[in-house]
Amino acid sequence: MDQPADIMVLQFAQPGGRMWPIAVLALDLRADRLYIRSRQDFCLGMALDDVEVVAPYIAQLINEAGEMSGQSVLEALEERLSNTIRITERTRIYFDDMTQTLDALSRDEFEP
Repeated sequence: MDQPADIMVLQFAQPGGRMWPIAVLALDLRADRLYIRSRQDFCLGMALDDVEVVAPYIAQLINEAGEMSGQSVLEALEERLSNTIRITERTRIYFDDMTQTLDALSRDEFEP
């Protein structure tokens, strides 16, 4: 049975205006759970100083997603977003298996 989810991409604004996708977020609407798949290769596209900011930010987000409802995590995230870290608009999808869905979305976002 297909389940609804809202998909967003967390992005880092690099100098010069390039948006670097750093995580795919999927809000399972029925379970109100936020799933997060972050990229593992930050060092390939970001300066070390930026990695030192972004990696803990995502770790905190993953921790919050394990402790709070998905909607609450997104609301808190949206309140603290900056010009450097941004989130795309929500896109509704339907999924059967969240792991497979996140794998596919991550490949689309993170691979050149």
